Amino acid sequence: MRPITTFLAALLFVGCASIQPAPAGVPAEFADIPLGTDASITTKPVLLERVEPEPPPEFRGTHFSATAAVQFVIDEQGNVPAAWHTSGDREWSKFMINAVRRWRFEPALRDGRPVKVRSNVTSSFKRNL
Repeated sequence: MRPITTFLAALLFVGCASIQPAPAGVPAEFADIPLGTDASITTKPVLLERVEPEPPPEFRGTHFSATAAVQFVIDEQGNVPAAWHTSGDREWSKFMINAVRRWRFEPALRDGRPVKVRSNVTSSFKRNL
């Protein structure tokens, strides 16, 4: 029985070794999507419409500052179907994500064909009274 156990352990190890982890901060379902700056992308995405994050009511009229980074997917039609917090203030990133999901792009191209890509943005909010 020992050779079978060794074989199964080796098979399990080989199977796990072939699984590539997602880059840090990237949900697994988006890990295979290249960054828009990847060398395989022949034409980078172009921002056509930008919506600024709206500070939440509880941030207005207070002394508050926050910075956050968000990563997002630009699809083949230039829409942003997904965005997620990568660093910084989680509360501010919620409002950034809401804005970024409404951005519109001229899509990235690979060999003349539209492709999905990931991109990043960092934003700060500062309110001094």
